[in-house]
Formats: sequence, C-alpha cells, structure tokens
Amino acid sequence: NKQRPPLRSELEELSAPSKSKESSSGSSPQAVEDSEIMKLLVDLFRWCTQGDPAARPTAKEAYDMLSAASSPPNIPES
Repeated sequence: NKQRPPLRSELEELSAPSKSKESSSGSSPQAVEDSEIMKLLVDLFRWCTQGDPAARPTAKEAYDMLSAASSPPNIPES
C-alpha cells in the first residue's frame, strides 16, 4: 500500500468542508470560483492517489469530473 504524496497545508485546508464557506464570504466572485476549482482538483488528487488502485477513478471518470466542472452553467433563455 503506497502512501499518497503530501499536499501543502493550504491545499489540505481546502478539503475541510467547513472552511470553504467561511473563507469565501466577502471574497470576490473570481476568488470564490478559483477556490472551488482548487477544491475540485484536491478532491480529484485524493481520489486518484488512493492506496487501493481498484478504488481510483478511470481516466473517463476523471475526465468527466473535470468536464462537468468546466462546463458553462445551463442558463435558461427568456
């Protein structure tokens, strides 16, 4: 069972669920979006580096996760 490479402390903090909303209050929309993207990447990193290779995502699952995050929101036309 291999160990996952360590993350820097500021990236580790992104994985704490209560931190994300607290740190984003009062931030610019771009800063909030950047923080959400970094959290997604940290989550993907954790998923891809699990000790059990069978628990890791397939390339398609990782691609789908990234594609869903980069898709423009569906805004209904009026």
